[in-house]
Amino acid sequence: MEAQASPWDWYAEIPPVSRLYLTLSVLVTLACAVDLISPLTLYYNYSLISKHFELWRLVSNFFFFGTFGLDFLFHMYFLMRYCRLLEDNEFRGRTADFAFMLIFGATLMLMIAPFVNVLFLGSSLSFMMVYVWARRNENVRMVFLGVVTLTLSLEPEILTLTP
Repeated sequence: MEAQASPWDWYAEIPPVSRLYLTLSVLVTLACAVDLISPLTLYYNYSLISKHFELWRLVSNFFFFGTFGLDFLFHMYFLMRYCRLLEDNEFRGRTADFAFMLIFGATLMLMIAPFVNVLFLGSSLSFMMVYVWARRNENVRMVFLGVVTLTLSLEPEILTLTP
Protein backbone atom coordinates (compact mmCIF):
# COMPACT_ATOMS: atom_id res chain seq x y z
CA MET A 1 0.00 0.00 0.00
CA GLU A 2 1.34 3.41 -0.98
CA ALA A 3 1.79 6.02 1.73
CA GLN A 4 -0.38 9.12 1.62
CA ALA A 5 1.52 12.25 0.62
CA SER A 6 1.75 14.78 3.43
CA PRO A 7 1.05 18.50 3.00
CA TRP A 8 4.80 19.04 3.26
CA ASP A 9 5.37 16.63 0.34
CA TRP A 10 2.80 18.54 -1.72
CA TYR A 11 4.48 21.84 -0.84
CA ALA A 12 7.97 20.51 -1.64
CA GLU A 13 6.80 19.38 -5.11
CA ILE A 14 5.75 22.91 -6.09
CA PRO A 15 8.29 24.46 -8.49
CA PRO A 16 10.54 27.10 -6.87
CA VAL A 17 9.09 30.34 -8.27
CA SER A 18 5.50 29.19 -7.72
CA ARG A 19 6.36 28.06 -4.18
CA LEU A 20 8.00 31.40 -3.37
CA TYR A 21 5.06 33.41 -4.72
CA LEU A 22 2.49 31.24 -2.90
CA THR A 23 4.46 31.37 0.36
CA LEU A 24 4.93 35.14 0.30
CA SER A 25 1.27 35.70 -0.63
CA VAL A 26 0.01 33.55 2.25
CA LEU A 27 2.50 35.02 4.74
CA VAL A 28 1.74 38.64 3.82
CA THR A 29 -2.01 38.05 3.94
CA LEU A 30 -1.65 36.19 7.25
CA ALA A 31 0.49 39.01 8.68
CA CYS A 32 -2.24 41.48 7.73
CA ALA A 33 -4.95 39.24 9.20
CA VAL A 34 -3.22 39.18 12.61
CA ASP A 35 -2.35 42.90 12.43
CA LEU A 36 1.43 42.47 12.24
CA ILE A 37 1.40 44.72 9.19
CA SER A 38 -1.25 46.96 7.74
CA PRO A 39 -2.43 46.71 4.13
CA LEU A 40 -2.00 50.50 4.10
CA THR A 41 1.77 49.94 4.14
CA LEU A 42 1.61 47.53 1.19
CA TYR A 43 -0.51 49.15 -1.50
CA TYR A 44 0.98 50.67 -4.64
CA ASN A 45 1.19 54.45 -4.37
CA TYR A 46 3.44 56.18 -6.87
CA SER A 47 3.76 59.41 -4.88
CA LEU A 48 4.80 57.58 -1.69
CA ILE A 49 7.36 55.61 -3.69
CA SER A 50 8.81 58.60 -5.52
CA LYS A 51 8.62 61.27 -2.79
CA HIS A 52 9.12 59.23 0.40
CA PHE A 53 11.20 56.40 -1.10
CA GLU A 54 8.89 53.67 0.19
CA LEU A 55 10.41 51.28 -2.35
CA TRP A 56 8.93 48.13 -0.77
CA ARG A 57 5.60 49.16 -2.27
CA LEU A 58 6.96 48.23 -5.70
CA VAL A 59 6.94 44.58 -4.59
CA SER A 60 4.64 44.22 -1.59
CA ASN A 61 1.43 45.04 -3.46
CA PHE A 62 1.80 41.83 -5.51
CA PHE A 63 1.55 39.62 -2.39
CA PHE A 64 -1.60 40.90 -0.70
CA PHE A 65 -4.87 39.35 -1.86
CA GLY A 66 -7.29 40.77 0.70
CA THR A 67 -8.64 39.20 3.84
CA PHE A 68 -8.84 35.45 4.36
CA GLY A 69 -12.04 34.19 2.81
CA LEU A 70 -13.49 32.68 -0.32
CA ASP A 71 -12.01 35.38 -2.56
CA PHE A 72 -8.55 34.73 -1.11
CA LEU A 73 -8.96 30.97 -1.66
CA PHE A 74 -9.95 31.50 -5.30
CA HIS A 75 -6.92 33.72 -5.83
CA MET A 76 -4.62 31.13 -4.27
CA TYR A 77 -6.21 28.38 -6.37
CA PHE A 78 -5.70 30.31 -9.62
CA LEU A 79 -2.24 31.36 -8.53
CA MET A 80 -1.20 27.79 -7.72
CA ARG A 81 -2.87 26.18 -10.70
CA TYR A 82 -1.66 28.45 -13.45
CA CYS A 83 1.64 29.53 -11.96
CA ARG A 84 2.54 25.90 -11.41
CA LEU A 85 1.27 24.77 -14.83
CA LEU A 86 3.35 27.43 -16.53
CA GLU A 87 6.47 26.70 -14.52
CA ASP A 88 6.11 22.91 -14.79
CA ASN A 89 5.19 22.72 -18.47
CA GLU A 90 5.76 25.83 -20.57
CA PHE A 91 8.92 26.85 -18.70
CA ARG A 92 10.20 23.40 -17.66
CA GLY A 93 13.91 23.66 -16.96
CA ARG A 94 13.82 27.41 -17.56
CA THR A 95 13.12 28.79 -14.10
CA ALA A 96 15.00 32.02 -14.82
CA ASP A 97 12.88 32.60 -17.95
CA PHE A 98 9.71 32.12 -15.92
CA ALA A 99 10.92 34.51 -13.22
CA PHE A 100 11.86 37.02 -15.93
CA MET A 101 8.37 36.76 -17.45
CA LEU A 102 6.81 37.51 -14.05
CA ILE A 103 9.19 40.40 -13.37
CA PHE A 104 8.62 41.82 -16.86
CA GLY A 105 4.83 41.57 -16.46
CA ALA A 106 4.99 43.08 -12.97
CA THR A 107 7.12 45.95 -14.26
CA LEU A 108 4.62 46.72 -17.02
CA MET A 109 1.79 46.62 -14.49
CA LEU A 110 3.67 49.02 -12.21
CA MET A 111 4.09 51.43 -15.13
CA ILE A 112 0.39 51.29 -16.02
CA ALA A 113 -1.00 51.26 -12.45
CA PRO A 114 -0.84 55.04 -11.82
CA PHE A 115 -3.13 55.60 -14.80
CA VAL A 116 -5.75 53.01 -13.82
CA ASN A 117 -5.67 53.52 -10.04
CA VAL A 118 -5.08 49.90 -9.02
CA LEU A 119 -3.69 49.57 -5.49
CA PHE A 120 -2.88 45.85 -5.29
CA LEU A 121 -1.54 44.12 -8.38
CA GLY A 122 -1.46 40.48 -7.22
CA SER A 123 -4.75 39.69 -8.95
CA SER A 124 -3.49 41.28 -12.14
CA LEU A 125 -0.30 39.23 -12.05
CA SER A 126 -2.18 35.98 -11.45
CA PHE A 127 -4.59 36.87 -14.27
CA MET A 128 -1.57 37.47 -16.50
CA MET A 129 -0.46 33.91 -15.78
CA VAL A 130 -3.94 32.58 -16.62
CA TYR A 131 -3.87 34.55 -19.87
CA VAL A 132 -0.39 33.33 -20.88
CA TRP A 133 -1.24 29.72 -20.05
CA ALA A 134 -4.55 29.88 -21.93
CA ARG A 135 -2.89 31.41 -25.00
CA ARG A 136 -0.22 28.72 -25.03
CA ASN A 137 -2.88 25.99 -24.71
CA GLU A 138 -5.63 27.38 -26.96
CA ASN A 139 -6.97 24.04 -28.17
CA VAL A 140 -7.47 22.49 -24.73
CA ARG A 141 -11.12 22.10 -23.74
CA MET A 142 -12.07 22.85 -20.15
CA VAL A 143 -15.23 22.70 -18.08
CA PHE A 144 -15.88 26.15 -16.59
CA LEU A 145 -17.57 26.22 -13.17
CA GLY A 146 -18.67 22.62 -13.74
CA VAL A 147 -21.32 23.74 -16.23
CA VAL A 148 -19.97 24.97 -19.55
CA THR A 149 -17.29 23.37 -21.73
CA LEU A 150 -15.06 25.94 -23.43
CA THR A 151 -11.86 26.01 -25.39
CA LEU A 152 -9.11 27.72 -23.43
CA SER A 153 -8.78 30.49 -25.97
CA LEU A 154 -11.94 31.95 -24.38
CA GLU A 155 -11.04 31.37 -20.72
CA PRO A 156 -9.37 34.74 -20.00
CA GLU A 157 -12.35 36.60 -21.42
CA ILE A 158 -14.79 34.47 -19.40
CA LEU A 159 -12.82 35.03 -16.19
CA THR A 160 -13.00 38.80 -16.66
CA LEU A 161 -16.79 38.53 -16.60
CA THR A 162 -16.91 36.64 -13.29
CA PRO A 163 -16.92 38.71 -10.08
